[in-house]
Amino acid sequence: MDLPELWAIFGPGVAGAVFGAGWWFWIDAVVCSSVKVSVVHYLPGIFASIASLMFNCVRKEDIDYSPYEEGEWRLKLWLFFAYVVSFVSLAASVGLLIQDSIVKTGPSVWTGTAGILQCVFVLIRGVNSPAIRHEENLNSCSSCHAEMERHAVFSYIPRMLKLEVEAKNKQMGLMSSMCRLILVTAITLAAHQFSISSSLPIGVCYGLNGNNLPPPSEVVGLYKRSGIEFIRLYEPRSDVLEALRGSGLAVAVCPTNEDLANIAQRQDAADAWVHTNIAPYMSDVVFRWIILGNEVIPGPLASYVPAAIANTRNSLAAIGLANVTVTTTIPGNALEASYPPSAGAFRSDVTDVMIAVAGILASSGAPLMINVYPYFSYASNPSQVPVDYALFAATTPVVTDGSFLYYDLFDAMVDAFHAALERIGYPGLRVAIGESGWPSAGNDPYTSIDNAMIYNRNLVNHVLTNGTPRRPGEIMETFLFAMFNENLKPGGVEQNFGFFYPNMNPVYPFW
Repeated sequence: MDLPELWAIFGPGVAGAVFGAGWWFWIDAVVCSSVKVSVVHYLPGIFASIASLMFNCVRKEDIDYSPYEEGEWRLKLWLFFAYVVSFVSLAASVGLLIQDSIVKTGPSVWTGTAGILQCVFVLIRGVNSPAIRHEENLNSCSSCHAEMERHAVFSYIPRMLKLEVEAKNKQMGLMSSMCRLILVTAITLAAHQFSISSSLPIGVCYGLNGNNLPPPSEVVGLYKRSGIEFIRLYEPRSDVLEALRGSGLAVAVCPTNEDLANIAQRQDAADAWVHTNIAPYMSDVVFRWIILGNEVIPGPLASYVPAAIANTRNSLAAIGLANVTVTTTIPGNALEASYPPSAGAFRSDVTDVMIAVAGILASSGAPLMINVYPYFSYASNPSQVPVDYALFAATTPVVTDGSFLYYDLFDAMVDAFHAALERIGYPGLRVAIGESGWPSAGNDPYTSIDNAMIYNRNLVNHVLTNGTPRRPGEIMETFLFAMFNENLKPGGVEQNFGFFYPNMNPVYPFW
């Protein structure tokens, strides 16, 4: 069996594999990215794929002869445009790589590199397509001219689409197309599964209320070894921010609640906070969220939140970080009613503030962060709240709310916030989870290592694959609480939410 025969058998599969490999690089980069990848980054690969398909529509023997033949100029014009599209796509991918290496708050350099690899592999597949080949059985100019004469109908699409080709060529073309379809489908499904297990929006809160915690540099290393890509800080401590330089972790950071009033009342105070705590690190720390007010709604500082968000957004825009999400975090007691979930409503004393907050978040596309702890609802009323309902383990609906069926308490609590937002006129505002977790000790029998592990594992699986009954399919960015057991917190359960002990040994196997 000679080389042309081998190519006839295996060529379509090889071409499909090369095409699929190019798209795999890109899908991997997108799902691994800790920031949203803009539509512009998708365009080079899309146009490279179009160019590849344009190459695939042309047979090489059709362009081996006189340019004065009928239809020849159309073929060459078609190929000219294919080459232009392909090289512009490749040049654009290089430009985006340069941009990604300069703009530290955008996608990582791997995203730009994957874009180049995608274009290169897709274009290699295109220019080496099985359709662009000599036919052994067309062995003379006259026979080639006759083949071209028979198929001179050539408008604005390649003649190959209308050629009467041998059955073998039809089969090879069908095999090539089917191979590409199967490979791209398989890659997409594999990427979905990879994204569920590897790099979707899950982070862990890094609290510092302990006098025996490891140094920040070791903590950052622990995050990376554990595969945790998002980190939430409750204050902008310089030693922690220094340790985060070059780590690639996506950072959520909060001003202290004591700074909130100044930031809200004076733009120059917001500017000063940003210039002190964000600007010095922005070249090699990935700031993704700034959280103005940690559970200050309800409370005496609540009225400062809308202006603080607005001023901080202005300050960030002034230093080129307009894409950083600015939001606030509210607890469950911001709701006046939460059962059934459709009755969810904000407390009367915070409704006006929440209308203002929701309006400013909606204007920027930022989600509202909420802290959701089914543990406390279960532990305070275990006779009415089944443990399986609190741990995502119920197999039948526990709460029926109109057409919505609730198998877990977490969804019911989140949907109460959704209903409250609808009630104040913001049904489209997304929510993110600022904190959720389960203590491993401190209140037996409701706290245990098993319960903590089950809740957190089921929570991760749930938020990565499901929305809520009221918002099906809406994936929520989620921060688990917390990285360490912290010995300076109030005694009991508050000291036992950590995944790790202060010596960095795991409380239970999870990461």
